[in-house]
Amino acid sequence: MRLGVDIALLAAVPLEIEGLTPGLRSTTDHTVGGERFALGTIRGQTVLVGTLGVGKTNAAATVGALAERFELRQVWHLGCAGAYSEGPLAIGDVLISTQCRCGDEGILEDGTERPRSALGIPSVTVGDRQYFDDLPVDGSLLNWARSILPSESFGRTGNCPSGDSDPGCLPHPITVPERGEEGGPLHPEGFRVHYGPSLTVSLVSGDALTARKRFERHQALAENMEGSAVVQTCLRFGIPVLEIRGISNLAGDRDKSHWRLDMSMGHCHAVVRWLLNAWVDPPGGSPENPATNET
Repeated sequence: MRLGVDIALLAAVPLEIEGLTPGLRSTTDHTVGGERFALGTIRGQTVLVGTLGVGKTNAAATVGALAERFELRQVWHLGCAGAYSEGPLAIGDVLISTQCRCGDEGILEDGTERPRSALGIPSVTVGDRQYFDDLPVDGSLLNWARSILPSESFGRTGNCPSGDSDPGCLPHPITVPERGEEGGPLHPEGFRVHYGPSLTVSLVSGDALTARKRFERHQALAENMEGSAVVQTCLRFGIPVLEIRGISNLAGDRDKSHWRLDMSMGHCHAVVRWLLNAWVDPPGGSPENPATNET
């Protein structure tokens, strides 16, 4: 008999997830596919927190193994990402993905990339619906997240949601119309929440030209190495999924002195905590589960 999990919080590596484990109560440790997980509760909700490994193969294999071991009622996939400088995201912002696009699958012909749809073979088929290059997150979960954190919500560190006893919580989101100079955050400890497509690649952009070409071709806002694989696997298993990414760097910039991993993951975790608070303790009573795998 599989153990029931209300929400699985999953990321590629410990840095992207370990800040969320202190909020768990009554935890037990589990190892699945060589990855470690903590299973506990947050105000009556059973929550699984752990890592998947880096890249599409590790992510898909581990999510599949988890789906066989646990009854996953929904997956929130977390992590860092590199934003395309041509888009609206600044370092420190948080992207909630509307869909995960496949960035390097399909046909390579005389130096020209063609999408997977050109093969005529879908990435995954669910019922009578085929998905090729664009893999949607759960529509009901996405709409629920938008209702809690509208696009352009602004997070400022230091203010916790009312009644939150977790000392690690960071923001109190508010909506503000202004942006800082040159589109950056209003101040170093602030960030915005954006919604839009993310791009999943096995080869990350190594220079600004590659990043710009990817942005022009795919019109995604940021790139990462696992998103489409997690969504594809969840679609296969019928598990509602949401992706939340903290922007740690600009795609194509390999100078890690410019990266802000700790800040980006702090902001990502702040958004996750805010959504968790809304999920487990909504105004007016318990929520009706929005995760129905609608797209």
